[in-house]
Amino acid sequence: MNLVGSAACAGQRDATAEDRDRPSTGATIASNGTADDPVSDPPVIFARMDLKIANVTVNTDRPKELAQWWLAALGGEITADWGEYVMVGFGDGTGLAFQYVEGTKPGRIHLDLVTADAEQEVARLIASGATQVSHHEAPGGVFSWTVLKDPDGNEFCVSQGHE
Repeated sequence: MNLVGSAACAGQRDATAEDRDRPSTGATIASNGTADDPVSDPPVIFARMDLKIANVTVNTDRPKELAQWWLAALGGEITADWGEYVMVGFGDGTGLAFQYVEGTKPGRIHLDLVTADAEQEVARLIASGATQVSHHEAPGGVFSWTVLKDPDGNEFCVSQGHE
C-alpha cells in the first residue's frame, strides 16, 4: 500500500483497485500505521460530514435572563426569542442559545473565551455576576486561564489565548 504524499492528509493511502470498484460514500480511509508499517492497525473510516455548529445551547430555568447576561458579557444581539428558547448571535456565524429545561443543573461542557486582557475581562465578568472558581497556569507560565461560573452555575474559562 502506498501512502499519499504531503499534499494530502497525513496517514491517508492511495485507493486500491478494490476501493475504486466500491460505490462512493464520501468516506476517507486513513491508515493508523506509519510509513514503515502502514498496516499495523486496521484502517479508520472518516465519513464526510455536511454538518456545522449553529449554536452551543445551554439548558436553563431562565433562558431570557441568562441570554441577557451572556449578551452583556460577549456582545452580539438577540437573534431569536421564542420565550423558552432565546438565541444570541455574534455576526460571524457563531451563536449561543438558551432553552428552558425545568430543574436544570449546570452542563458538562464549557466555553473557552480568549481576550487580549484576561485580567480585565475576568474582573468585568465578576462585577456583572460571574463567580470565580479557580485560576490555572501551565508549566513554565506559558499559558494561564481563569475558570468562572455564569449566574446559573455553568463554567467557562477566560484566557489570553495560546499558540
